[in-house]
Amino acid sequence: MKKSTKIHFLIVSFINLLVAARLLFVTFESNSCKSVILIIIPFPVLIFLNGTIGLVFFLLRKSAHKVYVFNTLGLVLLLFLGIALAVKG
Repeated sequence: MKKSTKIHFLIVSFINLLVAARLLFVTFESNSCKSVILIIIPFPVLIFLNGTIGLVFFLLRKSAHKVYVFNTLGLVLLLFLGIALAVKG
């Protein structure tokens, strides 16, 4: 992985993790039946945005598309964790 791709990976991962952690924290703290909405709407939007950007980079034959594929998979896993937290509360 090139140095610029590593920096790109760190920036994208940090932004995605910051948004996802905030959503999960609010869901965990709210303990209401509406907390499912906090997970169901924003996470698929983040997944769609990362997937779209990754697809564009893949079509442009840029090596940065792997960053978005990895982040998309991570967001899918966090989506399942968030749903489990929301349903449990």
